[in-house]
Amino acid sequence: MINLFIWDDNFLIKEKIFSWKKIFKQKYWELNIIHIKNTWDFQISQISWDLITPWFMGEKKLIIIDDIPSNSKNKNNILEEEIIKFLDKIPENNIVIFNSINPDKRTKFFKILKEKSDKIEEFYINSPEKIINFLEKKYAKKISKTWILEIIKYKNNNLSKIILELEKLFITNDFIDEKIIKENIVPELDESIFVFIENILAWKLDLVLKNFKIILNFSNIYQFYNWLLANLRNTIFIQKLKKLKIPKSEIVEKLKLWNKAFLVSKNYNLSYEKLEKLYIDLINLEEKMKTWNMVWTNQEDFIFEIEKIFIKNLKKQ
Repeated sequence: MINLFIWDDNFLIKEKIFSWKKIFKQKYWELNIIHIKNTWDFQISQISWDLITPWFMGEKKLIIIDDIPSNSKNKNNILEEEIIKFLDKIPENNIVIFNSINPDKRTKFFKILKEKSDKIEEFYINSPEKIINFLEKKYAKKISKTWILEIIKYKNNNLSKIILELEKLFITNDFIDEKIIKENIVPELDESIFVFIENILAWKLDLVLKNFKIILNFSNIYQFYNWLLANLRNTIFIQKLKKLKIPKSEIVEKLKLWNKAFLVSKNYNLSYEKLEKLYIDLINLEEKMKTWNMVWTNQEDFIFEIEKIFIKNLKKQ
C-alpha cells in the first residue's frame, strides 16, 4: 500500500507521521517500522530492498521515507528514478509512506507516484484562518482566540514557531493570556515590521515612535532600516497599482503576494502621496550615508535621523 502525504508545514507532517507510527506500534512491533529520515544516509539499494521485501512471517511492515518526492529538481533524482522501478513490486503487506513539504509537482517522479499511490493526503495551512482553526482545536480551553491571533502576529503565521512557543509556555501555565505572551515571546522582526508599517499607514505617529523603540530592543537599527525599506517598497507598489485602478487579482500576480494577498484589500488613513514622501526621505537617508553627507557618526544619531523623518511626515498639522 502506497501513501503520499503532502504538507506545507514541518510540524504538521511530523505530527502526522508520529501518529501513524504510534498506531502501528500498538498493533504490530516497533521493529516492523523503518523510518528513513535522511535518504543520503542510506544506500539506494538498501532503500529499494526495504520497499520490496516483506516482513518476517508475513506481518505488515511500515516504511516511511521523508522528503520524497523532493522539493528540488536536482536533489534525490537518482533515488527517485530507482524507486519508480519498484513501485509495482511493493508487497501488499508493506505500507509505504512518502511524505514531503511542498514537493515539486512538475517532476516525472511526482506524477508517477501520484498515479500509483493508494492514498493521497494534501493539507495546506497557508492562511491565518486555517492556522487559527487548527490552534483552536489543538489548544481548546488553554488559550482564547484573541491571544491565538496575537501570537500568530508575533510569529508571522509560522505554525511551527507558534507551536514551539506555546508548548514551552504550557509547561508552566495552564492557560495563556496577553501578559504571559508579552512577557515571554519575542516578536519576529518581519512581523514587527508588518505591525509597524500598519501603524504608519494608519497615520498613528505616537504608536510609530513607541514601537520603534520597542523593536530596537531586540534588533539592530541597520537591519531594521533595511527591512523597513523593503516592506515599505512593497506597500508603495500595492498602493500605486491600486491608484492606477489595476484589478486586485492582477496586483497579487504582479507582486507575487500569494499568502499576503489580503494586503491589496486594505484601506489606510495615510495617503499615497504622504507614504511616497516618507519613503523618499528614508531612501535619501541611505544616500547621505553612502556619500558621507550625514552629521551623525553612531547608531544613536542614525536612530535620531529616522525619528525626525517619522515626525516630519506623520505629524498631523
